[in-house]
Amino acid sequence: MLLVDAHCHINLAKNPKEAISSALENGVAAIICSGDSLKDSEECIELADGKRIFATIGVGPDFACKETNYVEWLKEKIKENKGKVVGIGEIGLDAKVECNVKKQEEVFRDQIKLAKEFGMPIVVHSRQMINRVIEILKEEKAEKAMLHFFEGDEKHAIELASMGYFLSFPPLESSRRNRIIKMLSLNNIVTETDSPFAGKEPSDVLKAVEIIARIKGVSMESAADAITQNIRNLFNINIVQGP
Repeated sequence: MLLVDAHCHINLAKNPKEAISSALENGVAAIICSGDSLKDSEECIELADGKRIFATIGVGPDFACKETNYVEWLKEKIKENKGKVVGIGEIGLDAKVECNVKKQEEVFRDQIKLAKEFGMPIVVHSRQMINRVIEILKEEKAEKAMLHFFEGDEKHAIELASMGYFLSFPPLESSRRNRIIKMLSLNNIVTETDSPFAGKEPSDVLKAVEIIARIKGVSMESAADAITQNIRNLFNINIVQGP
């Protein structure tokens, strides 16, 4: 059974290398470290090995008003780190940050265009902005996307799944998330920990798989296999167990 943490911030752990070793020893086959600033993105790249640890890089809403020359920086890092950098993210919109929405949208759109240029998926952050996020994904014709820590309702889930996107769920239950997991096809579901925030470490992805398997009424193995295949397809990575 392959377990994959499709979204975490392992670079922010107290000891990232120890956290990675612990996760791999506890059955996690692959980890995707996601940046939301250029600094965080650089740290994720440094941790990535292109075999079991991968990076997505980008400028999220928190830093949209702070970063400059980010498009050229991201282009350079993608070209320099083939096999390690597997997507753009996390990027998106957030109603709770200080940066004005107009600037957030500009930065979001720039990075969707960049992902399309390189044929890469995007990892989308949305907080209290899901309707606008969906509008922009449609307007920019985003090709491959994962909605990180999905915040929407059943209607949003159906719409995003119909667009071919993946919805990512953490190791935390809520009645809303459980309803969405129940109605969604496994073909649109992936797992994350968002550690060290939602989960403490990537190995907590096991709990996310347990939740999904129980709600869907399938075995852990079946749920994990489907989720792993989704992540393979989305990020175009090879995921295998072992060193």
